Amino acid sequence: MEFSSAASADAARSEFVYIEEDGAVREITSEEAEYLATPFHPADGGRPYIKRAYTARTPNGSLAGFLHRRDVPRSHT
Repeated sequence: MEFSSAASADAARSEFVYIEEDGAVREITSEEAEYLATPFHPADGGRPYIKRAYTARTPNGSLAGFLHRRDVPRSHT
């Protein structure tokens, strides 16, 4: 079984943004869009980290990560 975060690179560009460590929001790059559209096994440690909320942190405490565009707070758009 494999899953991808987006159906295609085009879909990834419209669905996701990237949150930088300092909290800045930016558009994803073409390479990141391809990465989000790549199928991964659910247990693969190399799969993209998709934040559940803007303030969510990774297990190592980083604020950086991909976020659904709809979950970006209005104050950061």
